[in-house]
Amino acid sequence: MSGVDLRTSRRKIAWSSVVVAACIWAALGWLTYHLVDIGHPWYSVISAIPAGVFFVAMIGLLTEKEELIPPDDGTGSESSAPSGPTT
Repeated sequence: MSGVDLRTSRRKIAWSSVVVAACIWAALGWLTYHLVDIGHPWYSVISAIPAGVFFVAMIGLLTEKEELIPPDDGTGSESSAPSGPTT
């Protein structure tokens, strides 16, 4: 046995979120470039930081994540842990 858990599923890419993040990133990136170009490098930091955050978010949205499927213990329930107090 190799120890590899094959009970995973892939999450689909949310393309609408990717498009929105790309549009905001592109607009803030252009604003940063324009502010540096006209001679306001310190003011460009205000738009550069959110542009970087949206770029990293867009890259994170493009990667497919693996979601662990809970193991089936044969009892038919989702998990073996109790769901709460019983009276």
